[in-house]
Amino acid sequence: MKKIKIVVTAGGTGGHVFPASAVANKLASSEKYDVMFMTDSRGMRYLKDGVLNKKIRVKKVLCAALGGKGKLGKLWALMLTALGCDMAFFKFMFWRPKAVIGFGGYGIFPATVAGKIWGAKILLHEQNSVFGKTNRIAAHFADKALLSFKNTKMLVSHLESIYTGQPVRKEFEYVQYPEIKKVIRIFITGGSQGAKMFDQFADILINVESKLKHKIEVSHQVPDPEQVKKISKKYKDAGIKATVSPFFVNIADEIKNAHLIISRSGASVFELLTIGRPAFFIPLKIAADNHQQINAEELVKIGAAEMILEKDFTKTNVEKILLDLLGNEKKVKDMASKAKLTINATDNIVKEIEKIL
Repeated sequence: MKKIKIVVTAGGTGGHVFPASAVANKLASSEKYDVMFMTDSRGMRYLKDGVLNKKIRVKKVLCAALGGKGKLGKLWALMLTALGCDMAFFKFMFWRPKAVIGFGGYGIFPATVAGKIWGAKILLHEQNSVFGKTNRIAAHFADKALLSFKNTKMLVSHLESIYTGQPVRKEFEYVQYPEIKKVIRIFITGGSQGAKMFDQFADILINVESKLKHKIEVSHQVPDPEQVKKISKKYKDAGIKATVSPFFVNIADEIKNAHLIISRSGASVFELLTIGRPAFFIPLKIAADNHQQINAEELVKIGAAEMILEKDFTKTNVEKILLDLLGNEKKVKDMASKAKLTINATDNIVKEIEKIL
């Protein structure tokens, strides 16, 4: 049987690449499909051993953010992206995909543009609660939009859209909320944009623990390696068991073991919802179209999270919220029960691909 050729493409962040990899792997597990995964140089960093099925062809594409700095920066980005589109055009001349599914980020331009020229069906998946800038441009030649949030904002009116949910990797399957005994475990991850703000949680949690009946254990991601020793010493001097690191190899295990997650609120909110963990969000204020705040608000609305904006972030304000959460076992358990998705997004997306073909 001749296999159906499908391209899965994503921009260069984990929030784009990981959902895309979940769908690519699902397609590749079927004998019906021949799958190619296309991303830019930044996205290639996330494709370590085991992320993608070995059957999947991986291609790096040339492109750059079209909103580059200054006229020269914009011109260079435009030229690089145009070259990437040309390369994808000639690639698809011989390897004719029937469908291209883009997962956002400027890295999807070459594959979606070339795919359209060669007659492929174009689907766009949006991970956030606001339809992204790249997706809004690509929507002018796409066939369908697939949404992670039911009430996604800034949709392009003429484009058919359907709620599918957000695909996540297999390691993020649901795990029962851990029993709270004498210790409450907290996982703090600000990602690469955690900023100095997230470093302050060491001082805040030291003060909070002194007012709780439980002990605290912490896994704390600190992007700046120079701060790791300093923050580790703070926890140690306060008698708090803590693992401080610039990078955690297995984020899924850290989330599963935690009673509370403190983080930004990008597309990774769905990893928390799949595993079923309550969160305290500090949305990145410079996120495009303010999508992180809107993502967080959606989870606050269903009772699965608390949130504080960067403009309101002070040690006093944050301490008050954490005391309310960590001092109320019933409340965090209730939040955990609401932070649980039942929708199978990966299967939903594959069904939509099959429908459009």
